[in-house]
Amino acid sequence: MTDTDERFQWFARDFQQGVISEAEADPEGILREEVFTQHMMELLEEFRELDDATVCHYQKKGMKVNGYGISHDDQTLDLVVAQCEWRTPPPRIPRSAIQQAAKLARGFLHECLGGYHKKMEEASPAFDLASRIFALKDELTRVRVFIVTDGVAPGDPLPEEEVGDIAVSHHVWDMERVYRCMTSGGRREVITIDFEQFGGPIPCLHADDGKGIYTSYVAIVPGETLAAIYEKWGTRMLEKNVRSFLQARGKINQGIRNTVLSEPNMFLTYNNGISVTAEAVELRSPIDGGEAIVKARDFQIVNGGQTTASLFHAKRKDRADLSGIRVQMKLTIVHQAENMEMIVPQISRYANTQNKVSMADFAANDPFHREVEEFSRTVWAPDPAGGKQLTHWFYERARGQYLDDKSRAGTAARERAFEAINPRGQVFTKTDVAKFENTWGQLPHIVSRGAQKNFAEFSIALRERGGFKVDQAYFQDLVAKAVMFKQAEKVVGALKFGGYRANIVTYTLSLISHISGQRIGLEGVWDRQDISQALRAEIERLAPKIHEHITSPPGGQNVTEWCKKEECWTALLERGHELSPEVGRELVALGPGVGGTARSLRGIQGNDPEDVVNIEKVKAIPASMLLEMSNWAKATKNLEGWQRGILYSVGKLLQRGKEPSRKQAKQVLVAYGQGIRKGFKPKVGL
Repeated sequence: MTDTDERFQWFARDFQQGVISEAEADPEGILREEVFTQHMMELLEEFRELDDATVCHYQKKGMKVNGYGISHDDQTLDLVVAQCEWRTPPPRIPRSAIQQAAKLARGFLHECLGGYHKKMEEASPAFDLASRIFALKDELTRVRVFIVTDGVAPGDPLPEEEVGDIAVSHHVWDMERVYRCMTSGGRREVITIDFEQFGGPIPCLHADDGKGIYTSYVAIVPGETLAAIYEKWGTRMLEKNVRSFLQARGKINQGIRNTVLSEPNMFLTYNNGISVTAEAVELRSPIDGGEAIVKARDFQIVNGGQTTASLFHAKRKDRADLSGIRVQMKLTIVHQAENMEMIVPQISRYANTQNKVSMADFAANDPFHREVEEFSRTVWAPDPAGGKQLTHWFYERARGQYLDDKSRAGTAARERAFEAINPRGQVFTKTDVAKFENTWGQLPHIVSRGAQKNFAEFSIALRERGGFKVDQAYFQDLVAKAVMFKQAEKVVGALKFGGYRANIVTYTLSLISHISGQRIGLEGVWDRQDISQALRAEIERLAPKIHEHITSPPGGQNVTEWCKKEECWTALLERGHELSPEVGRELVALGPGVGGTARSLRGIQGNDPEDVVNIEKVKAIPASMLLEMSNWAKATKNLEGWQRGILYSVGKLLQRGKEPSRKQAKQVLVAYGQGIRKGFKPKVGL
């Protein structure tokens, strides 16, 4: 056995053991196959194959699905189906088994397109998926079936199939393919475009900076070529910053589509074109002189994702003729590998200056993530049993760091020692950070939109805050939020609602954050590495109310989609909620001059603790700050008119020494919070 074979078998064994351990530790008795699917989908998101996929296990005769994802434009459906053997070393999976798994996924698709949801139990997430597929049957332009397996699959690809009028492609991901991506350094499979396969080489002009840092090529690309490339590789072509931006910001540009359909001859004039990066290109000198791009390795679009996707969808859905469409392209090669992570996000950023929100840089190389990583390697968490076994909360800034560091231990004994210091259950990722923070920040509807979209929104807010510095206190509070989230998952799992656990958890903790005024003692959670019995009981008490709320959407909406809407969150708050006295007694004080415990606040002026806390919070804000924010919001149009008005009114009220009403206080805090999230820089915080 070669060293490579041995390392692969170690990787596969460790991957499988992690899945088994997680499944056995879950109080809900989650299936191993579901945990395996979740881990594989997270990796495929990291490899840029999937976007925001959701575990959704369903199996009946002739059909099966384990997970799914729907593109931001509702036109691409991804179905994930698992084929697990649970053996080590990974067994060879016969082609017939892979074909059968693909057939089961296509069977599920076929039934759903025909209205299968009408035969399903409405309370299940699978019903949501089935009803969504039926609703989108006229919108879908393509379906991708991902077959994920813990074995080693044959190398030959499965052919494309048709289900109705929809083309279905198949993508097999086995342990060998995952291992190659995990150990390649790039964490994804590189796309190499051979333009000979897409209409021929692209004539170009080129220039460089004279310092050997980069070379740029300017070219005109046929619309047919760009659409065909996107059809084959989809969002894998989009550099991660751009893809995250598209996920976060809605539908494909209608104006681009209109130009394609009504004025194709004007497309080159009206459209800004695309900006692309590549690792290398192969050039050819055509007979008539000049240069032409034959191949481009690691072809990534850093600006122009909407243009590219719109061309594909116009051709596929509207049967548009793209023969007259031309798109200008700037392709840049960054020659020094160490500059890639710095320069490529900047290209993406500055190429998108016509759109304000795209100035956000979603890269994991943001100083925030590096600083969290540094503290995660140096700060020791207390032993929850009160002993001397201190541990780290291991932050994976890049996927696979944990396994990489563990593998470098060298021996089995050292690997065990590494795991004792860095327990599997204390590994968290950048999308986890976004989930913990946005839950505590009372944005459960954003969290419910999926890991990548939530991370994109978190990154936008982080960048808009500007200059945020991670310190040890912040890191410990972050871990405390992680502890709360993980414990809430266990509590909600034990209640066995049968689905929507992720939504229930984020909504429950967001509600607790809201009605407590964010006064849950994070320092105590860090010290105990656990939540109090009172908080555990509170989660158990509120979770059924959350479940009832999200599974009863107005107008019979899809539950999953309802959870993603801000109206779902605001409707929950309008129902009115109070903390239990037990949790109220544990709340931390707001500080000198801002009241005491929740118990002492109860009954003052007939208000409940939440009202009094809100009023005291507003009184703690300088009146000049509210007036300044009102003026800022008017100039930037960042807030609604009523929000600007309430900020101004209450600011003037405070100037006269008056106290706001409980309703005014609540509205001001909402407006103030949105102002902060949208970029207002206060000199004094709450």
